[in-house]
Amino acid sequence: MFEESLEKAFLKRLFGPIEDASDAEYVTSGLGAMWVVLGALACLLVIRIGAVAAVSGILYVVLGLLLRLAQSRITAIVLLFIVGLNWVFLFAHVLGGGRLVHVLWPIVFLGAAVRGAQAAFAYHRWRLS
Repeated sequence: MFEESLEKAFLKRLFGPIEDASDAEYVTSGLGAMWVVLGALACLLVIRIGAVAAVSGILYVVLGLLLRLAQSRITAIVLLFIVGLNWVFLFAHVLGGGRLVHVLWPIVFLGAAVRGAQAAFAYHRWRLS
């Protein structure tokens, strides 16, 4: 029963409305850690994918750390821009004959970047009030 309530609290805080600064800090911290892990994985996959993955990976690690530690709104916007740009390029790749599965994960990443920007702005809004 206790684990169920923890799971519901986790899902509510991560996907529910942001009601105070601690919720916003929790979301930005969690998403920042996610971006650090994704960036590290992209750097590890540089042999298989290519040098572009290393550049994206390094950007994701740096921006993830900034989002996690500073809850920076500028970092959240830059991350959202980079992920959106990545999604556009992958979608163009699919239109050029690539597989559709290459677009599905970036949609999840785009959603995470949007949520991170929402949480960063909410953190500063709640912190100032």
